[in-house]
Amino acid sequence: MRYNYHFHSKLMRANAPRHMMHRLISLLAILTLIAVFASLSQLHSINYGQFYRGFAASFSRVVISYLIAAVVAIALALLATRNRYFENTLLPLLDVLQSFPSLALIPLLVSIFGRNSIAVIIILITVMVWPMVFSLIGAIKTERADLAEAATIYGAHGWRRLRHFILPALIPALLTGSIVAWGQAWDSLVGAEIISTVRGVGTYLGSVSGKHQVPTLLLAISLYLLLIFTINEIIWLPLLRFSTRYQNE
Repeated sequence: MRYNYHFHSKLMRANAPRHMMHRLISLLAILTLIAVFASLSQLHSINYGQFYRGFAASFSRVVISYLIAAVVAIALALLATRNRYFENTLLPLLDVLQSFPSLALIPLLVSIFGRNSIAVIIILITVMVWPMVFSLIGAIKTERADLAEAATIYGAHGWRRLRHFILPALIPALLTGSIVAWGQAWDSLVGAEIISTVRGVGTYLGSVSGKHQVPTLLLAISLYLLLIFTINEIIWLPLLRFSTRYQNE
């Protein structure tokens, strides 16, 4: 594991210029869109205070949903792979549930919980949990037998085995699934907030759309993309680099 970390670090350093170029191209494309749509619309047509307050509210919902979904995903993945009975019953059920359209639950959730953040958070959890679950199950299924045997020899059982062997080995898969889940959450967030009419970036975009201000709407969407891109660069990219030290190839 230690030498594997140095090997992947060298590969990441070798590919760093290419990855940096791709990120710069993406950033320039988003900034170009912002400049174009800003020139087509009046800058003051966007209520920046309302937009950023809405994004902050949406971001908090995504974070809360992610933390809950991550715990649920780890529990389901461990349960579905550590017992033959649960594996035979849970895996087909999980495979069916992941194909269910989560947004279809919004009317039911709104009727139960009302028009508040609870309905949106539940929707985001159902969207985010599946990429992490199946990524973790795949990692557990490909667990190296020699490392598992070494952990047993050194007395890693129960909670110690979970903390010092299983969970660290799952970090790369968890982060890979998390990045996919994070992107899917932002995709579903706008629709969930518009339907449930809670304050957020989605409802703000919906209100601008209702005024038929297309350039302003495109400008707001571009700002939305820029914020998500910035979050990915600040949070997920460093975490993905960090996870390479736990790879066991």
